[in-house]
Amino acid sequence: MTIHIDFLTGDTDIYQFSKIDYAMNFLPDWYKNLPAKNYLPEKPGGVRITMKGCLGLRDLFKRSLIIPLWSDMNISLGRIGTDTTSWAFADRKSDVELHTREDYGSFIGENTQHLKLVSPWYGFSKSDVGFCFVQPMWNTVKYSDILHVLPGIIDFKYQAGTNVNILLSRKPENKVLELKHGMPLVHLVPLTEEKVKIKHHFVDQKELNKKIIKHQMSSSHLGFLGWPNRLKKLRKNGR
Repeated sequence: MTIHIDFLTGDTDIYQFSKIDYAMNFLPDWYKNLPAKNYLPEKPGGVRITMKGCLGLRDLFKRSLIIPLWSDMNISLGRIGTDTTSWAFADRKSDVELHTREDYGSFIGENTQHLKLVSPWYGFSKSDVGFCFVQPMWNTVKYSDILHVLPGIIDFKYQAGTNVNILLSRKPENKVLELKHGMPLVHLVPLTEEKVKIKHHFVDQKELNKKIIKHQMSSSHLGFLGWPNRLKKLRKNGR
């Protein structure tokens, strides 16, 4: 069986230049330039296999998708002891949402800042398969001490949005992150052994809204608690 996903956006620039794609198309340069083995006379046998031989790394890229950053984004993060944060997108239309510390309880410390990047892509599938959000560390290790993509599982049969929740760790000094268009932002790892096939579509906002309504995938909630599970039951009962 093949898992089919249709990714839709209503933005022409996003459709042309910022597609969610197979992770193999985002192999980092350091990996592509790495030899399969090094010859080291001082080592037993004289040969040492490099990371090119790591099946775990290779399979991650072979079996996952990547959400790239869809616009240059600058983030100004105040130093430890402050609560200042500001951001700007080069496209002047992308958006960010915030959760307050009360939403997270004790999870977020005083020197951590949450941001939710509102993605311009929506995914639709008839298959009830989960996809895990994973930080693409192999591509973005230089940001690993300050930028953290929060993991989670989404299902494109019931949830269309691909928003990205991140945490930023404050440092002793003010920091400015200059994140570039096209950088891998999220690994989407399918929780299945089946092959995943994706297609991209540009649609106008009216058609996109119809698609969201048809599949009951709106991000709005009609209940305070447990709405996603209630929505699944409603759909299964034909409501």
